[in-house]
Amino acid sequence: MGRFFRISVFSALAVSCSAVFGQSGAGDANSMARLNARISELQQQIVEMQKKHDEEMAMLKKQINNLASQAEKQETKDELASLRELAQAEAAKEKPTEEKAEAVTFKSGGLSLQSLNPEISFAGDFLFSSRQDSTSEESSDFDFRVLDIHVESWLDPYTRS
Repeated sequence: MGRFFRISVFSALAVSCSAVFGQSGAGDANSMARLNARISELQQQIVEMQKKHDEEMAMLKKQINNLASQAEKQETKDELASLRELAQAEAAKEKPTEEKAEAVTFKSGGLSLQSLNPEISFAGDFLFSSRQDSTSEESSDFDFRVLDIHVESWLDPYTRS
């Protein structure tokens, strides 16, 4: 009896569940269709909003570029105006009187003649030796080997290389 009771309860539950799920299944299909329609509607709205956003961003970028170019032009105009004002202020200042420099004449030409002097050099080779020896009469010796005198001058002192 216990077994039969269990089977009958289980079958009754199965029949009632199938009836409930059978009714909700039709409702689920209807609600699923509504949800799918709502999802596609929201997707369309997202696409439209994205297009509108892109258009607004492009318009804002154009406005920013226009404002930047106008500011640059205004800055250039302001700079030109300030430069003109400075130039007018400098022009309005009283010019100092220029004193005439006295003419200096070089009579001897000493500075230019200095480059005509020759280069003179001396070089010598001498040998001097000294001994402290009491046995010899010669305690020192001087030997003159070579004396060089070198004189050089350029024909045109301004063409040295």
